[in-house]
Amino acid sequence: MLGEFVDRVFDRSAEAVMPSLFEATELDDDAIKRLRKAFNQKLKQKSDELSCSFVSRAGDRPQLS
Repeated sequence: MLGEFVDRVFDRSAEAVMPSLFEATELDDDAIKRLRKAFNQKLKQKSDELSCSFVSRAGDRPQLS
């Protein structure tokens, strides 16, 4: 349901959603810390996925002798 809303109203852009959410409500320090932690976890996940992808692609290449 939320995904459909983001698709329709924000043209599938989670990046566009965030400023609207920040304007719509006050965030206390704890909420900001939790959001920062969630963002950092997502960044680490993406970084790990890219690293694994790079390693698997490099492993597919023949080694030069």
